[in-house]
Amino acid sequence: MNITPPSRSASAHSLEHEHRQLHREIEEWRRWWQELSQLGEPHFGEMGDRLAQFREHLATHFQHEEFRGPLSGPVPSLAADQVAAIWQEHAQLLAELDDLIRRLHACGSEIGCWGEARQAFETFLDRLHAHEVHESKIVAGLIQGNVS
Repeated sequence: MNITPPSRSASAHSLEHEHRQLHREIEEWRRWWQELSQLGEPHFGEMGDRLAQFREHLATHFQHEEFRGPLSGPVPSLAADQVAAIWQEHAQLLAELDDLIRRLHACGSEIGCWGEARQAFETFLDRLHAHEVHESKIVAGLIQGNVS
C-alpha cells in the first residue's frame, strides 16, 4: 500500500486551522490568567500543571508542522534557512515554557513571584503569537512559491 503525504497546500490548510485554534487558546489563557489574578491568591502549582498540559499541546503542534506539515520535507533552498530558524524557535519556545513551568512550581508566597510569573507568561504568549504570524507568512510563501 502506497501512502502519499498530503500536498503542501493541504498541509497548509490544516496548519491554518491549527493556528486559529492556537490563537483562540492563547486568548483563553490571557483571559483566564487575568481573571485568576483579579480573584486574589494565586495557585502556582495548578498554573504550572495547566501550563504543562499546554506545553504538550504546543509540542504536538510543532511536531505536526515539522514532520507532517508544510515545513516538512524538501523546501526551496532560499527557504531552508527560514525553515531551520522556525524549527529552532520551536525548541526555544518549548524551553522557555519549561522554564516558566519550573519557576511556577518553585513559587512560594514571596512578594513578586506571581507578578513575575504573569509577566513572563505574557511575554511568552506575545513571542508565541509573533512566531505563529511569521511562520504563517513563510508557509504562505512556500505554497505560492514566493520565498524571500
